[in-house]
Amino acid sequence: MKKIFLASLVAASSLAQAEINNEPFTFIGFAGGMFNYKESGTITGDVNFETTPSNFQIFNYSGGYTAVGERTGFYINTVSTLYATTDDESWTFSAPTGSGEHQKNKVTSNYNAIDFLFGYLLDGGHQLVVGTGYRRTLMDRNSFLAGSDVGTFNDVRYAGENTSLTEAEYDNKYGLSFTDGQIVNYTETFTNFMAQVGYRYDTRFKTSGTGPRWQWGAMLGVPVYYEAVNTSKPQYNFSSMFDGYNFDTYLGYGWRFSENLGILAKVNYSYRLRGELKENIGYNAELNRNRYAIIPENVVSFWNVGLNGYWNF
Repeated sequence: MKKIFLASLVAASSLAQAEINNEPFTFIGFAGGMFNYKESGTITGDVNFETTPSNFQIFNYSGGYTAVGERTGFYINTVSTLYATTDDESWTFSAPTGSGEHQKNKVTSNYNAIDFLFGYLLDGGHQLVVGTGYRRTLMDRNSFLAGSDVGTFNDVRYAGENTSLTEAEYDNKYGLSFTDGQIVNYTETFTNFMAQVGYRYDTRFKTSGTGPRWQWGAMLGVPVYYEAVNTSKPQYNFSSMFDGYNFDTYLGYGWRFSENLGILAKVNYSYRLRGELKENIGYNAELNRNRYAIIPENVVSFWNVGLNGYWNF
């Protein structure tokens, strides 16, 4: 009976060890999907505005995992896109006294990310991860045209002001106009440094054998520092801390062909929210109020489907 008990302990110990396969790997992959941007806010007179451009993007994923000990390791992963252009970005507004489209333009977007993550393996392929991340989103706008309702846009803005100016005087000095180069081409660059925590599951962490492979996970991030640079307003400093969040998730299925090689089809989704940033320009006597330079609340999200190649070493 004692021998049977000892044998059972040895078998159980071997099974527990078999559930942890902490091996390093590197990967590279490509995916195609939709990149979406949303910018919205409210200006004087309860005038709400919004733009939601999107375009098809090619994404490149690369990186790897380095095992340290039996259960721990770290990731360095990157994501980047090409430059993609939307020819018909539309800006719309709504107010108690009118609504419509006030501006159209072209917009080109580009996205880059890098993560530095520490992982701790639980049994059965489960892993807890924490770390830092960097995100950069670029939006370049040009070819500005008046929307069909730009006149109404100026009307509702004037109606919301407390000013002694006539409407003609107001439009001439503060109205939205597309003549005489009033709107210049500009680029907005959003950079973020984040703290992240998440969970991952990967059958590769259970066994080094060939065959099917499942992978999924999710990450939640908080921007430790967020900065926006607008080339049309270079004199202003737009930045914040701990305002907004990131959420990333993925699901993958593939095959490990040998000890070293495998492929994985993967679906990725990412969502990033950042709050409004503004700088006080100063008091304007004609408008009887302070004026502000603003970077509106904005959302970057994307989904894509692609294929990754893995090399285990």
